[in-house]
Order: sequence, then C-alpha cells, then structure tokens
Amino acid sequence: FAQWLDEDTEKKSGRVGEPTKFLYARWKSFAETAGDSPGTQKSFRDSMRQHGYVYVKHLPNNHDKSGFVGISVKAQQDNFRAYAE
Repeated sequence: FAQWLDEDTEKKSGRVGEPTKFLYARWKSFAETAGDSPGTQKSFRDSMRQHGYVYVKHLPNNHDKSGFVGISVKAQQDNFRAYAE
C-alpha cells in the first residue's frame, strides 16, 4: 500500500483531496497488476487513515463527493479518472 502511495500519489495541503471511489479504483488497479488482492473499500479507507489521511464527507474541491484530503494523484496517470467517476 505504501508503495502505491509513493508511486501514484502526492501529499498536498488539506484544501486538496480526491474522492474515495477514484482513489480506490487507482489502488485496485495497482494491486491487481502487482498480483495482490486490493481488499474492500472499507479496508482501503482504513489503510488510508493508518497512513495519516483524513476522510471527509464533503471534499473542499468537490462538495458533492466524499473522500480524503491532503492527497492528489500524480498527473502522469490521470487517465484513470474517467473510469472511476
């Protein structure tokens, strides 16, 4: 999980965040490509919290979605966004 965070995401200020479904889709793709089980969305949320990210019901940059603040995905793989949303 930590490898995915390092390779696919960046820490940001608390005013930036990503929807949980979007992050989970990215994590799931990474895990499955590596031959690992991605687990459930609940276990994903727990792992995100264990790594210091805060879950919010309304993202600062997208009030209609829940997700995690202080994180963004790296730009070079932004093509997954349409799939996740």
